[in-house]
Amino acid sequence: MGDLRRAHTRVLVALVVAGAAFGVTSAVQADIPDAGVVQACYGKSGTPQKGQLRVRDADRGEQCRYYENAISWGASGPTGPTGPTGPTGPSGTAGPTSLASGTVDFVSENSFTTVASHTTTSGEAGLTIITAPVELSDGNGDAGLSTIIGCFLLLNDVTPLTQADLTVSDNGDGTDAGDTTSATLLDRRVLAAGDKVSLVCLANPGDGAEGQVGGQLLLERVNS
Repeated sequence: MGDLRRAHTRVLVALVVAGAAFGVTSAVQADIPDAGVVQACYGKSGTPQKGQLRVRDADRGEQCRYYENAISWGASGPTGPTGPTGPTGPSGTAGPTSLASGTVDFVSENSFTTVASHTTTSGEAGLTIITAPVELSDGNGDAGLSTIIGCFLLLNDVTPLTQADLTVSDNGDGTDAGDTTSATLLDRRVLAAGDKVSLVCLANPGDGAEGQVGGQLLLERVNS
C-alpha cells in the first residue's frame, strides 16, 4: 500500500514538472523572434555538439554556451542606393509597308474605277495607316464646264472608309486638258490577312470619261 502511494506521488510530481516546463517553453517561444530577428547558437567544430542548432531568447538574456557560436537571421539590412538608369534600347524595326500605284485615263460615272489596290498579307496584318494621294486632271478643256470626281478608300470592295471630292475647271481651250487638282485620303484601322484595300473613283453624272486620275495607295503597319 505504501509503495502504491509513493508511485502515485511520483506521477503527480512528474506531471507538475512537465506542465511547468511546457509553460516556460511556451513563454520563451512566444518571445521568439526578437524584434523580427531569430537569435540562435550552433555547436562549434570539434565539439560533440558540432552543427547542432539551438534557438535562444536574447531578450531574456539567454547567451550561447562556450561550445557554441552565435547566429541570427531574418534581419533586414539597409536599403541600397538606386542604381544608375540603363541605356535606352534600340528602336524597333518598322512594320512592313506596301505601296501600290496606278493611273486611269477616264473615270466612269456608272461604276467605281479602280486606280490601285492591295490585299493584306499575314505579315502585314495589324493596325495600319492607309494613305492615298490622288491627282485629277480634266480631259475636256471646253470653256465654262467642270469635272467632278469622287474618290474613295474601299475595304473588300464593299465598305467605304473615307472619301474626297475633287473638282477641276476647264481652261477655255477646247484642244488641251483642263486644270489639275489633288487630295490625300487617310484612314487608320486594324486589317486582317486577306483584307483588300482599294483606291477607287466615280465621276459625277455627266462627267463620265472626262476625269483622268493618278494615285498611290500606301499601307504602313504601326505598333499602336
